Amino acid sequence: MKNLWSNLKETADFLTSLMKSAPRVGLILGTGLGNLVESIEQDGSVDFSEIPHFPVSTALGHAGRLIWGKWSGCRIMALQGRFHYYEGYSLQQVAFPVRVMRLAGCGTLITTNAAGSLNPSLPSGSVMVITDHINLLGGNPLTGSNLEEMGPRFPDLGRVYSPELVELALEIARRNAVDLHPGVLVAVSGPNFETAAEYRSFQFMGADAVGMSVIPESITAAHCDMRVLAFSGISDECFHPVLEPLTGEQVVAVAEKIAPALTTLISKVLERLPD
Repeated sequence: MKNLWSNLKETADFLTSLMKSAPRVGLILGTGLGNLVESIEQDGSVDFSEIPHFPVSTALGHAGRLIWGKWSGCRIMALQGRFHYYEGYSLQQVAFPVRVMRLAGCGTLITTNAAGSLNPSLPSGSVMVITDHINLLGGNPLTGSNLEEMGPRFPDLGRVYSPELVELALEIARRNAVDLHPGVLVAVSGPNFETAAEYRSFQFMGADAVGMSVIPESITAAHCDMRVLAFSGISDECFHPVLEPLTGEQVVAVAEKIAPALTTLISKVLERLPD
């Protein structure tokens, strides 16, 4: 754990030395959603491969850059791409950037991913604001000795996703005719898409959408006392009577079409982000 803390500090010091001002918000852009960075007034960027102790993104549709600047007047640092358990990284490595964001000054995390719908009222092409989650990744990013400098041994996850920010996002969606639905995300390890029986079991558990990310970062953000707002772009429908064959390229293509709606939501949230 000493090595983890020193690595986090070294990474955060490297990044803050490049930035003009401390960021207020950390942003993680998931599969097919990297073009949202076009809304950022960029002060600078760096490839993940150039950042000390950072993993390198290998996933389809993930550019692998860290960008900083302003969006809607709010100072942010944004990951154009993320890391996944299925890439062979530990969940601690997957969540490493969130702890770096916290050390750099971010008090809020906004994160996005592409997910499959388990709910017939959540069609492909819509957006879900995550209100809760079910962790079926088979692990937890906080496993091991607790990093006391970041947070408590047993963080409470009863309100991982800020109710205040969820309500703000839903209000913004209503005012801007964005198709936004509240719902529960279940995360699995991947990299395969799931079986029909697994989809049915997720529905029975109360999940509205299934993905392979977001939850490790959300748990870590809660541990280090960050507010979390998370969106899933619904890229496909995972329920009967018909389950069509699915490819990663299809997921990326639909996610890219959802990007304008997410741009509106995030822009307006950042304009009205409470202290």
